[in-house]
Amino acid sequence: MGVLEISPAVRDELWVTGSGGKPTIDEGAFAENMVNTSKLVCYNGILYDGTGRAIGKDECQKAIYQVLRGLGVTSNLANRVKNIYEIIKISSCVENIAVPPNKIAVQNGTLTVDLKTGEVEFNEEKQFSIHRLNCNFNPNGKTASPKRFLEWVNSLIHEYDINGFQEYLGYTLLPMGNYPCHHNGSLRPLYTPPERLHS
Repeated sequence: MGVLEISPAVRDELWVTGSGGKPTIDEGAFAENMVNTSKLVCYNGILYDGTGRAIGKDECQKAIYQVLRGLGVTSNLANRVKNIYEIIKISSCVENIAVPPNKIAVQNGTLTVDLKTGEVEFNEEKQFSIHRLNCNFNPNGKTASPKRFLEWVNSLIHEYDINGFQEYLGYTLLPMGNYPCHHNGSLRPLYTPPERLHS
């Protein structure tokens, strides 16, 4: 996970005058700044970082604690951490997440599929996605062919159906349910050779 942080430019602005004239942390401003700086999103009660990776409660609270200690906060730390964590979830809450129909998120970047031609373009930038596949994409396609899988396919499916089967598997990589079809109802071609995906 990327480090949860606040913007150094606003560190001084997070302090307000509390009861008795003592400086104290503005927990709301702290949480909102951490959400904006770390690009956090809370969806269905789960907190995600800027790449779409789920962040556990303990992990988030530890990061909040470390930032507070770095700011010199010494009192009431446990309650502050809990409060800020809840404010982060509330302030970053969204009702839905837009899922681009032509993006396939992998561990080392993002594939963009032209849904008309089936052409695939790879970018090493990790775009936000909660549907990231647990494999890397090899743009040079030099990894070994998955022999056992292909033997299984050959033993199960007639030779003339193999391309259609592999095309279907390609569509299952897309994070959507309505697959692009030609006007006659058949799937548009999308084929990623198995040797280009590796774990």
